[in-house]
Amino acid sequence: MSLFGPSVQAGPAVQSEQQNQAQIAQGEGQVQSNFAGFNPDFYNKYTQTTLGAETPQLMNQYATTGKNLTYALARGGNLQSSAAQQENQSLQKQLGANEASIANRAVDQTNALKANVNNQESQLDNQVIQGGSPSAINSQSQAMVAADRAPAAIQPIGNLFADWANDYIADKSARAFQGNGQAPFGGLVNAQYGTSSTL
Repeated sequence: MSLFGPSVQAGPAVQSEQQNQAQIAQGEGQVQSNFAGFNPDFYNKYTQTTLGAETPQLMNQYATTGKNLTYALARGGNLQSSAAQQENQSLQKQLGANEASIANRAVDQTNALKANVNNQESQLDNQVIQGGSPSAINSQSQAMVAADRAPAAIQPIGNLFADWANDYIADKSARAFQGNGQAPFGGLVNAQYGTSSTL
């Protein structure tokens, strides 16, 4: 008995609600803890990792396209011409555009992962609120986190210089060889290609 009269014990309904709220708090806390690693630093590293996987592909394509251009110009006796300088400048400009393209793609892939992670966390929170088992939801969230953090498979970027090559090499340079039946492409090595302009 208290100073203010008989103590009132919480009824079954109140106790059940208290237990429910405690279970929700436990479940949400576990989900939040499991997803805590998905912070700005993680997403920045993910973007850089994606970019680091695609940049070598781009630079290999740039080197190959540059060699083909050099061969085409040399076969036509135009290696030291103003046209050669213009086409080399155009190729360098295309490299910059392609670097921006794969950088944007890396950001897009990061944003897609971020949206997926946020959606998963929200779904798990809803399961907790709807009375799901905290232990089961904890296991589910751990599995999701492990899958989200797994390294992504390196995807081929496609030939980002194809349109440029068709325009500047296949279209322009090939005309100079049509008269003698020579092909504009070959394996002449030019050491100046292979250096990124911005990355």
